[in-house]
Amino acid sequence: MLTYTAGHINYGGRVTDDWDRRCLLCLLADYYSLAVLSERHSFDEHGAYKQI
Repeated sequence: MLTYTAGHINYGGRVTDDWDRRCLLCLLADYYSLAVLSERHSFDEHGAYKQI
């Protein structure tokens, strides 16, 4: 639901290229997932960017 709200509604009018919209939705999928709720979740492979 959050992906739809942020990706399609908020940015949908501003992102006009189909490939840019696809990229945006893929990026949002990394942050809007159940894995983010884990205390040990890291957003990068080196562990520099972690969930607060």
